Amino acid sequence: MVNIFDLARQTGQFNLLFPGLAEQEERQRMEREHAEAMAELKRPPPPEPPAPPRQERLLPQLPEGGINVNLPHLSKALEKVIHIMWDNWGDIDPARLPKQGNIAREIDEALGWKPDSDGTPSRNARAIAALIKPDDV
Repeated sequence: MVNIFDLARQTGQFNLLFPGLAEQEERQRMEREHAEAMAELKRPPPPEPPAPPRQERLLPQLPEGGINVNLPHLSKALEKVIHIMWDNWGDIDPARLPKQGNIAREIDEALGWKPDSDGTPSRNARAIAALIKPDDV
């Protein structure tokens, strides 16, 4: 048995014979495509690939002693500050303690910071110098 709708579609006369039905089918097709597009937008993004394993960066040839600290990362700036700390406070001679201003100047130079306009080390360098100074000095 031949379906009259299929015959009209095959002959290209569907729109002429059934204009209201053709509009309804077109509207349904568009609504279906719209719903599919909206579903695609609501789909959660694919999971991100796992992060690569952390690479440990060890400080090169620091003196024996001191304390061990396990950090999530070690920036180049922090590495430089740790070296300055070891150089100035690693082997303290109570008779010849390093001056905070000199340590702050080293920090400015190592990190590429400019001193204040009056020639004193930058505030950041002075703050870091105070942080790395031993509490008992």
